[in-house]
Amino acid sequence: MDDWSNIASPASQSLSSSSGPGFGQLDSEARSQSYRNLAAAAYVYAAVYFCAFWLYWVLSSQHRGESLSWPETRYWLSGLLSIVMALIVARAVSRDRLPADAFTRIAQLFLVLSSLGIAAYSWEWQFLTTTARFEGVHWVGVWIVSFSATVTLTPGMILRAGLLSSSMIALVILGSPMVLGFPPALEQTGWEVARNLIILALPPVWICVGIAYAISARVFHLAKDASNARRLGSYQLEEKLGTGGMGEVWRASHRLLARPAAIKLIREQGRSVAGESPRTALRRFEREAQATAALTSPHTVQVYDFGVTREGAFYYVMELLRGLDLRTLVERTGPVSAPRALHFLRQACDSLAEAHREGMIHRDIKPANLFTCQRGLAFDFIKVLDFGLVKESGHHAKNDSQLTIKGLAGGTPGYMAPEMAIESQELDGRADLYALGCVGYWLLTGEMVFTAESPIALLLKHVNDPPPSPRSISEAEIPAVVEMIILDCLAKSPADRPGSAEELGRRLLDAELEVGAWTPRQAEDWWRLHLSDLTEPSERAASVGSSATMEMRPN
Repeated sequence: MDDWSNIASPASQSLSSSSGPGFGQLDSEARSQSYRNLAAAAYVYAAVYFCAFWLYWVLSSQHRGESLSWPETRYWLSGLLSIVMALIVARAVSRDRLPADAFTRIAQLFLVLSSLGIAAYSWEWQFLTTTARFEGVHWVGVWIVSFSATVTLTPGMILRAGLLSSSMIALVILGSPMVLGFPPALEQTGWEVARNLIILALPPVWICVGIAYAISARVFHLAKDASNARRLGSYQLEEKLGTGGMGEVWRASHRLLARPAAIKLIREQGRSVAGESPRTALRRFEREAQATAALTSPHTVQVYDFGVTREGAFYYVMELLRGLDLRTLVERTGPVSAPRALHFLRQACDSLAEAHREGMIHRDIKPANLFTCQRGLAFDFIKVLDFGLVKESGHHAKNDSQLTIKGLAGGTPGYMAPEMAIESQELDGRADLYALGCVGYWLLTGEMVFTAESPIALLLKHVNDPPPSPRSISEAEIPAVVEMIILDCLAKSPADRPGSAEELGRRLLDAELEVGAWTPRQAEDWWRLHLSDLTEPSERAASVGSSATMEMRPN
């Protein structure tokens, strides 16, 4: 990372000796917005300055075909330097990698230097035209107010930078004649005119600085409120990773630990069920979260915490994964080889076997809920996501009729077992194995088992139609033993499917021994080819949880 902290040194040391604890209180989302706003302000400043020169030099007929005098040349140079300075600042902050300390220094320094450019422009215009007067509020004052409303900085920073910016008017008015002298029309009265200009110009600008201070206080307060609203317990929401039907997924960090996390916020419409009271919904949510957190398989996404926001939204705090889900993997790179598909499915069986042993049915196994990630030195490590529709079965089920919702099948139509589609009361872990067969079909062919124009028609196909042979629609070779496992999982009757996730896992392992295993070296090579940004140590250290974690799709 570039050391931007040296850009503003030592001149900016007087502006801010530190980033200011106030600005540091903002979360990364608020800081990023301030970065973007500063970049936009710098680009606008450069564009307006360029247009001003265009109007003056191109549209003014008195300068066409004439050589430039030294004052005019200096006028042109001051404008060019202002434009270049603004573009450099815009480029620097648009990377969104600056530390807070460097950003606040650059922002304040930009306000001062841009005000110097505005003061030079307005004075040189008067200097060249020999009008030598100010009417109304100086443009520097207008710029300071606009800047405070655009770029989020603490009021103290705006006050210090604003006062220094206002002094640029006096600096230009006094410094310019000392270097170049006055034009002939002002040779006798130049210094008196300069003094009067300062007296006329500064008080309105100081009033603008006061207005800017008040505006920045309000803007910063709103940014802090937004940051606080993105705090859930000990976690700070930092970046939205995705939005889905049930809610949003955010990248977050623990305020005391250096542990990144993913937080899933569940909207009210995502968790509400017809006839279910808020109290019952909360009890069901707590039960589901506690059941998921109790699972210890390394292939089950780890749940750190859960709770309810002040607004009544439910949320899970989960481990942050770096990789992509199997739906995105196939959409990006096409169907996977049979050994790799077996590798993925066998790991998913490990997670489901524990859940089923505890009497829990996932009910929403699909490619988007199976996430391949890098875990330590291991690549293609599967995590089963989103046990939010988990259902207890058999003797494990709680005897609480208010927590059992009639008519709530759950799941995703493209991966729903026939017994779920007809809302059979006899539901067990073999429904998840059917869905896992659909996932295997997707991995090997890049196609869903069935497609239809409506969810109802799709469910009816799962209930009535035999699945097409994967080998008949795939361009790649699919070993017969692998196809047999997939079709056995897709049997209409649960009794015809593998009896348990453990049994399916053993069959997948036997198939690996027959067709060949997906080796750790193959997995690492694939990641280095397709997800190289996540395999470089420097990138991992700089941006944990970014990049491909955007592929975590909430339901």
